[in-house]
Amino acid sequence: MKNTCKIFLFLLMLSFSNSLDAQHKFNTIKAAFENKALSYAQYLEYSALNLFEPDKVPEKYRLGEDVKPVKSGTFLVQEIKNNWQVLNPDVQKILAKYLSRYDLQYSILSPSGRFRLHYDATGDNAVDTSDKNRNGIPDYIDSAGLYFDYAHYLLIDSLGYNPPARDSTGQGKEFDVYFVQIQGAYGITYLEELVPGRGNAYSCYMTVENDFRGFKTPPLGSLKVTSAHEYYHAVHVNYAFRDEDIFFMEMCSTWMEDFAHADVNDYLFYLNYFFNHINYPFSYFNGEHEYGAALWNHMIVKKYNPDLIRDIWTNIRNENAMTSIQKVLTSYNTTFNDELISFGIWNYFTNERNDSYNFYQEGFLYPSVRFAQTKTIDGEDFTIYKEMSKLSSIYYQISDTTNNLDIGLIVTNLETPTSKDFNGNYDPAEKDSFSIDLITLTEDQPPGDEDFFLQNNLVKLTDRHGIRLNVLHQENWRANAVVTLENGEYEIIQFFPMYATNGKTKRNFIETVYPNPLVIGENDPVQMKYIVSDEEAGELDILSSDGRLMKRYRFDAPKYNYHILQWDGRNEKGNFVSSGIYVLVLRVGNSVDIKKLAIIRK
Repeated sequence: MKNTCKIFLFLLMLSFSNSLDAQHKFNTIKAAFENKALSYAQYLEYSALNLFEPDKVPEKYRLGEDVKPVKSGTFLVQEIKNNWQVLNPDVQKILAKYLSRYDLQYSILSPSGRFRLHYDATGDNAVDTSDKNRNGIPDYIDSAGLYFDYAHYLLIDSLGYNPPARDSTGQGKEFDVYFVQIQGAYGITYLEELVPGRGNAYSCYMTVENDFRGFKTPPLGSLKVTSAHEYYHAVHVNYAFRDEDIFFMEMCSTWMEDFAHADVNDYLFYLNYFFNHINYPFSYFNGEHEYGAALWNHMIVKKYNPDLIRDIWTNIRNENAMTSIQKVLTSYNTTFNDELISFGIWNYFTNERNDSYNFYQEGFLYPSVRFAQTKTIDGEDFTIYKEMSKLSSIYYQISDTTNNLDIGLIVTNLETPTSKDFNGNYDPAEKDSFSIDLITLTEDQPPGDEDFFLQNNLVKLTDRHGIRLNVLHQENWRANAVVTLENGEYEIIQFFPMYATNGKTKRNFIETVYPNPLVIGENDPVQMKYIVSDEEAGELDILSSDGRLMKRYRFDAPKYNYHILQWDGRNEKGNFVSSGIYVLVLRVGNSVDIKKLAIIRK
């Protein structure tokens, strides 16, 4: 059984790999535009023609049959409509027929009467006319009616979304779905008219591929996920449509495919790109990345519930997606930063590292995350110097052959980029730098030497390993390590910030004072461990009970969070202080933290 499972996973990953190789060609057009080999008009023309009539695209930029289609052509079509004037008149003539409603041979109502399904029985747009139940309607269309009715039931009646805006220009008031040959996409939702008095909300209609011949997923499976994906888009645009929200619209619709039809798993074919570009900003969209980023929705729904996603859409009426995500997460007693950090951790636990109980239920089917570096060590220290894109996570894998364990490192940058590319995306090229020191204790050092770890600003990973992250702007960074033993057991350890417990309530504070009381001449010196999260200079004062200064320690803006000072009980003049109660005062900027210390002189 285990061997059969391994063979299945190998074949599945091989299929994903082949899809990825083919899909690189899809990005050739965009890369050529970004490198100024194509004008914007050419980029838009070739992208549009690849969607509908790829034979009219120069061979260098033509999408072949080996390239998987985009999940949805909705937003490319909208971009074409918004920039119609830049297109060549000849290309306009070709595309015009694809940008208006189709006149097809037949139409029927879905069983609920909510959808009007338009189709042809002959010609280029013909559906499979098999009619096993002999009701005079192709089985493909019968199935489509059931799938769209289910999408409406799930989204509107069960999950509580507002229905799409009423169709005002089609044949009747039903929602119109046209089954036509698209070639480059599963389906397209056409934004048609602004909803009166609703700002940027739209009514719409939809086209769906007529046979899904040559798609990775069989026709009925493809039809299932497309009905959920595109109908969710129709729901989205009745809340609001903004270019800057496209990433979230695609994340949601791709997640909805699996939420509605868990038996299909078509979304798996779109994960390779995401895991191979894992260090792109969270909201990046380019026709591929956003489909894989739908895993964030999977995580959120498992940790909380699907209502959270709906609540984000309710807020999107008034504010963009990123603002709405941040606001709604706060109402669920979490933050976007916390969930971005969690997303980084969840994406580590896929493929052979999967843990379906704590993380993705289908994580065993997902590709492994792409490590920025892998390293095998044999008891030596190791340092990483790296840059990474903002608003993302980056991964490292270290294997310690001496101690028979693996250490996965996950570094998350929380800073929002300031620069954007031509799509309005946060630019992955805007990066920040960091370094990591992994220190291994030597054989002559006692295992778990806590003093050594603290004195060197290291977080203990194991009895023999300490680690630290070195960065500027500390508030923008989080880092976690996953220590996996030979038997497969693992532990997740936060190593930056170095002290997590009080992080949300107090940023600068004295953690421990030991020993307390301090008996001069017996158990001195006293160790004062303190946390400084703000990048400001400060001081730690030791005062007598009546407020006189005994000792002052000044420090510059710290490079690390965790610090340790030792005091032997002497004042500024070098004399031992008297027995009594002393006050330790940590000042950093406007923050103050106080602890007391008892001193005994015999």
